[in-house]
Amino acid sequence: MNRGFQLGLLGGLIVACLGSWKDTLFEPFEWKKFIRSPLIGAISGGIVGDQYPDSPGLLIFGTAITLERLTVETWKAIIRKPPGKFVNPERDTGWLAKRLSGQSHPQKVLGVQHMAPPKNRQYVNKAVSAY
Repeated sequence: MNRGFQLGLLGGLIVACLGSWKDTLFEPFEWKKFIRSPLIGAISGGIVGDQYPDSPGLLIFGTAITLERLTVETWKAIIRKPPGKFVNPERDTGWLAKRLSGQSHPQKVLGVQHMAPPKNRQYVNKAVSAY
């Protein structure tokens, strides 16, 4: 095994462990997802290690993690079909219609009545001219 393969495997294991730790509250543990990151990390680390054998280990390690993340996230975002929980999400688009018709203005939401300049212009002019 070359050094890039080992560093990529280590990076993939770290990503897999942290990812499974992060997602344990939201979804059950799946071995297939857990093994995916070390496998792709080892492959990408091996490729980087073969192409750049004299590179520092930290650079190969970081590049392997980056390539692993790019590969997995590209797969999840572009290539695969979305999971069932995202097929027909309920969307509240009523706010857009209210915003476009003028019923819900951002200033009303924030509790600001209007953004007009103050009526006492002399006070404002004195404050500005003091600087």
